[in-house]
Amino acid sequence: MTSAAALCLTLLLAIAWGNQPAFAVQYRAYVTAYIHGMNVEGDCDPFGGSCDTECSSSVTFPPAAAVSKNLGEYDDSSNPVWNSYYYNNQPIDNFGGKIIWYFNCNDYDPTSANDDMGRYNTPADHQAMNVNTDYGNVAAGTWYDLGGTTGSDDLSVYHIYVAYRANCDTDYYNNNCGEYCHAGNPPACTDCNPSTGYCICNPGYQDKDCGTCSTNYWQVGTSGQPGFQCVYCLGQNTASACYSCQAGGVKVCCDAWKGTECNVKKSCGAFPVAPANSARATDGTSCTCSEYQCTCKYSCSAGYTATPVTSTCGFDEQWTTVAGLQCLDVNECAPGGGNLCAQNCTNTIGDYTCSCMPGYNQNGDGRGEYGCTGIDECATAGQGGCAQDCTNTPLSYYCGCFAGFTLAPNGKDCTDNNECTLGTHNCDSHASCTNTYGGFYCTCNAGFTGAGTAGTCVNTNECGQSPCVANAACVDSPGSFTCTCNAGYTGDAYVSHNGWCAHVSAVSFADSSVMVVSKPASGNITVTLQVNASASVDLSSVQFSVVGTNATAGVDYVVLTASPLVFNVSDTSRVIQVAILSNSFTTNLQSLNIQLHDPVHLVVDRFNNATVIINAAGTVRFAQASRAFSVNITAGSYALTVERVSASSLARAVNVTIYRSQPAPQWFSVVIAVNQLTAVLTVPLAMSTAPSFDTVYTYTITNATLIGSTARPPYIGDYATAAVLLRRAGGLFGDITFTWSTHDGVFNNASLASQRNASGAMSDYVVANQQRVIFPAGVDRMNLNVVILDDTVPELDEYFYAQLDGVPIGGAVIDPVNNYTNLCIARNDNPYGLLGIELPSPMTLGPNGQHRFIVYEGGFVNVTIHRYYGTFHTVSGVVSLVNENTTNADFGNVNNIAVTFAEGVSSVSVAWPIANDLANEPYEMFGVKLVANGASSGQEATSVVTTSSLDSYLPCVIDASSSSGVIRFQDTLLSVEEADGAAVFTVVRELDGAGDVTYSTNAMTGTAPGSDFDASNENNTHVLPLTDRTQQFSIRVAEDTIPEADETFFVSLVNVTGALVSWASVATVTIRANDDGHGVVEFAPSSEVTPVVYVAYQNATHIRLPVWREVAALGRINMTFEISTNRSSSPDYLALSTVYLPKSKVDMTRDIDPSTYEIVLADGQNETEIVIPVFDTPGYQSTKYMFVRLKDIGGGARFGATRAVVVLIVDNVPAPNPSGASSVDAAIYIIIPSVIALFLLLLLIVVLRRRKRQKPVAVALMHRNDPAVGQIELNPLHQLNEERNDTYDDVRPGAREGLYDTLGGGGGDGTLSNPTYDTNATYDSLGGHQSSEYESITKHYDNANDSKSQEVAPAYGPGYTRVVGRSSSNADGDHAHPEQYAALDHGEDGVSADLNAKMREASGGDALPDYDNPTPAPEYSNLGDGGAQTGPYSLPRSAAPAPLYSTPRPAAPAPNPNAEGSHYD
Repeated sequence: MTSAAALCLTLLLAIAWGNQPAFAVQYRAYVTAYIHGMNVEGDCDPFGGSCDTECSSSVTFPPAAAVSKNLGEYDDSSNPVWNSYYYNNQPIDNFGGKIIWYFNCNDYDPTSANDDMGRYNTPADHQAMNVNTDYGNVAAGTWYDLGGTTGSDDLSVYHIYVAYRANCDTDYYNNNCGEYCHAGNPPACTDCNPSTGYCICNPGYQDKDCGTCSTNYWQVGTSGQPGFQCVYCLGQNTASACYSCQAGGVKVCCDAWKGTECNVKKSCGAFPVAPANSARATDGTSCTCSEYQCTCKYSCSAGYTATPVTSTCGFDEQWTTVAGLQCLDVNECAPGGGNLCAQNCTNTIGDYTCSCMPGYNQNGDGRGEYGCTGIDECATAGQGGCAQDCTNTPLSYYCGCFAGFTLAPNGKDCTDNNECTLGTHNCDSHASCTNTYGGFYCTCNAGFTGAGTAGTCVNTNECGQSPCVANAACVDSPGSFTCTCNAGYTGDAYVSHNGWCAHVSAVSFADSSVMVVSKPASGNITVTLQVNASASVDLSSVQFSVVGTNATAGVDYVVLTASPLVFNVSDTSRVIQVAILSNSFTTNLQSLNIQLHDPVHLVVDRFNNATVIINAAGTVRFAQASRAFSVNITAGSYALTVERVSASSLARAVNVTIYRSQPAPQWFSVVIAVNQLTAVLTVPLAMSTAPSFDTVYTYTITNATLIGSTARPPYIGDYATAAVLLRRAGGLFGDITFTWSTHDGVFNNASLASQRNASGAMSDYVVANQQRVIFPAGVDRMNLNVVILDDTVPELDEYFYAQLDGVPIGGAVIDPVNNYTNLCIARNDNPYGLLGIELPSPMTLGPNGQHRFIVYEGGFVNVTIHRYYGTFHTVSGVVSLVNENTTNADFGNVNNIAVTFAEGVSSVSVAWPIANDLANEPYEMFGVKLVANGASSGQEATSVVTTSSLDSYLPCVIDASSSSGVIRFQDTLLSVEEADGAAVFTVVRELDGAGDVTYSTNAMTGTAPGSDFDASNENNTHVLPLTDRTQQFSIRVAEDTIPEADETFFVSLVNVTGALVSWASVATVTIRANDDGHGVVEFAPSSEVTPVVYVAYQNATHIRLPVWREVAALGRINMTFEISTNRSSSPDYLALSTVYLPKSKVDMTRDIDPSTYEIVLADGQNETEIVIPVFDTPGYQSTKYMFVRLKDIGGGARFGATRAVVVLIVDNVPAPNPSGASSVDAAIYIIIPSVIALFLLLLLIVVLRRRKRQKPVAVALMHRNDPAVGQIELNPLHQLNEERNDTYDDVRPGAREGLYDTLGGGGGDGTLSNPTYDTNATYDSLGGHQSSEYESITKHYDNANDSKSQEVAPAYGPGYTRVVGRSSSNADGDHAHPEQYAALDHGEDGVSADLNAKMREASGGDALPDYDNPTPAPEYSNLGDGGAQTGPYSLPRSAAPAPLYSTPRPAAPAPNPNAEGSHYD
């Protein structure tokens, strides 16, 4: 066979490289590839000869092109070697990291056999290569074996030997030489990582190109650009430096540091030198430096005085100056100078010296209590044997007696002078003398009044003071009087006994006072009221009725006694019994009013009414003496006393509102203070000497409200007085004058704790500073009164002292030892505090009508005990659990927990765990009780707050728990509007149940009656399916137009099956106040032309602005107000933008007191007023304005339209004449008015002469039924004559001739006389002068043709509308401006011929203008309704009616807006 062996081998090898270079620089490699040879089969022909191998080959370093070689034939060799380079250190741009070999070999033995030895391409997994790595080595003669292949003619290539490598060019790195790196570029790059080519960066730089900054290094410049840096900066605050870092690594020094590195501390240097006679304080608090700032106080040295000066040194390291401090010598010896001398004091510069009086020895420097000592017999026990007064002298002493005593012969004892037996008294003959120890007093006998001294006791005619009751007679006698019931009446006839004379057959309550009872916790209680009667016949009777307030019959109470009560002759009393029930849900104050009425054979006496108050938290009433009494008009005032009735607590004050309904309605307010049962309202009584009848004043208590809180009671307002007894020993001749002062602390005691120092500056007492007092001659003792102020601050015992100052005037001297007295204000306002339970929120109303705090099994009972008022010292108490239907096992058998409050601690919390026994149980009730401990070692005694029972007992309940589920309301408090139409309730089932739950709802009235909601309870059964956890139902709410306050009703879940019912099964629904039930509040309209403008005079002392509450007056409301002169400060002032304002604004400090306060309207009160004090500033002030605005309304009311008004304050001082005018100015002021007056006089004469020539016209009047009258409404007075079918002439008395002309004083000849009206100033003012007709220079406007008219206005009867020169009046009687006339519209037919003739005659025969369909002038648009003619005759808007037989006065001219106060000044 032909043995032609051929070898074809292709080898492909590629090596992949990685990332792109860091910079846009072309990267490259230098490559080498060398083919050494191969190993082939040794037996390629039949003769066993080696192959004749011929190969062609190529190598490729992508992306460079392949380099091919024809290796040629190598004969008879099994190891052909070619040793041929493809590449030898050749550059390859953008080297791809791969090498690809290709071989194709054939065997040419025998000749031209061309046997295929195979083709070889480099496998893909062999293509990748590493740079800078030898794959074989030419120089070392080592080769890299690519492997081999098998040809198609079964000729094999066993091994292919090559060598190759790729070396990266300079500054290029990684597997494909794709990463450029050059040390020093950028400058922060110090070296290159030989593997990755990343820069090795200087500290602070990071990333492969050193282009970003590390933490705590701050970038400067732009990365990659020249100048880029990373600057290190880390803020410090150490003892050596302090700064923070900002952009660019800039160091910002702290306030106390400076320098480029902020390592130099600022220094203020030495303190400034102290000025003369002063010193820098060195107490550690007055001269201090804090880091960089220093403060130093410079005070005068001892013996000098001036206001201390403070110098500071800050950022600039400079001290502020203290050179202005001038210390002046203090005269310590002056009164109040503070010297400590025991006796004599001598002032020196900067100090003082002390000395003693003759007879005394000086101890040391003579200062202090024992600086001077001597023998003081009066200071020894028994004061030298003196019974009363002892006076020490320098070398001896003597005894004396007080006034009213006589010194005994032994010179020591004193005997009382009995002036009454000695006859040395000066009592009146109708007075008695009573001796006292050291004196006596006189008392007028009963029935006489006066001072008791001689000539002052006069008989009192008690009968003139109405001392007897009604149906009684009074008989006066010297010194006495008697009151006796009239015939047919019996009883106590004396008013002073609060008695009455009752008819012998009278019926009344045995006791008319208010009865107060508490609602029982369970069951009921019975109230019994006794009714007395003395019947004259059998079967006498009286009806009674019981009416509840906030109490419902059958729910809150049941009347047990039937009406009427029947009395026989032998009966003297009957009882009315009412049972008070416990099952009401309401918590409001409830009361019952029992009224006797409709008697038969009896007379109902004045005690016909009784009141039972239920659940009284405290009610008020007038005290007995204030219910009916008389007072003389000369008394100046009288007192009304209000008192608490059955107050459950006195810990809060009561604000009582009182209304006087007659004779002059007025509201009053008085406060019953904390811990007080009564309060007195003093009502001033205007003094009058004019004869007058008795006047009855009626007062009603309209409201009583608790104010303040248990945490801090309100300011009581009372003052206490501490009396310091001052004695004058020795001689009592002449008046002496001295001064005294008060000081905080104890005299000469600097160690007293600060909290024990009373403070005059903090309003503990009224400071007395050198108060001047006169000691009259002959008086040996008197009191110095120090007013102790009553604040609300809890305080311990606090001390201050009173000291006599200076040298008395009048010859006396101050005792050098006993010249002061220490005073103590006893601890007050509960300094140790009162304990109380802090109520949790919310408390939930339950099925039994109680509110309780709900807790749950597995949870905790958390209670906080609060310490109210003061927190001085340590106090404690005990909190206990009270089981109602629970047991101790429900709370881990823990019952009592002690609570201790250290000083300053105001609250402590305690907790009990609640056991979770997993049993099916309904809700269980218990309570938490608080008891305060008494005093013990280290503890003070305290007590519990008694504002309400909840302060010491918290009702609680463990809610129901059941595996079948618990049903409850999701929300127990709902609020709805009437417009909502219904209240929607959501019922929730807690826990999963075993089946459906069936329940019913029960709606009950509260303060809302059944008419306000659906209380029918129809269709009220519901089923909650097992698959649902919640369900809703609704109850309709009625919408009406009745103003109402907030009202409530209740809905409870009842008849529940399939689950247990929760405590939260009662929902309270509040129907919110509606239809303005709380009222609409606004300012009442003023009496000025503009209703929103009030005018007051500067000397009025007060501005009173009435405020109204309209629509309704339910409940208490409050608001405030503000005073302003800035119209733009509130949108409420925009409504006043059309009001003319003068130029000047009110000065808030000189003109008025701008203080505002709360305005309160009590329930039912519909008006009040704002009172603003106004000051009468001297001199002319001109008219000024201000605005007053209502704001911040509360209590459910709203504001009406007039929420703001303008107040003008007019100065009552006339404007002054110009003070500096020259004589020329004065002449001008005189000449110009004179010329004007002369001109007006000439003009008036011309007018009069012209009118004299006109023929007077007698006016013919029309009958009211004349068809010419049309729709003109006539004077209503004439309706009285309509049945008589009379004309208007009947209104005028007398004959028809000269009809009404008498009003103007003119007749046919222009001289008609009317004695009634000719001289009447009212009519003269119409024209400005007397004339035969009404001649007025006032401009009359006839808006029928919009022209001025000088026509004489003849007198027309009321009811006619002016047409051409006639006076206009309004048939409705409300016309006030004669220049405003109605435009007449006579329709299409115009004026009738008869009426036209009458009007032509009235106008003097002149032609009439056209009056049909005239157009009114714009300025008279206010005559119609909004400027439109609503009918044939437009009438003026409402004003005052015109007087009969007269034309209204002309209106005042409109104000000039450019003149200051032109209208109101």
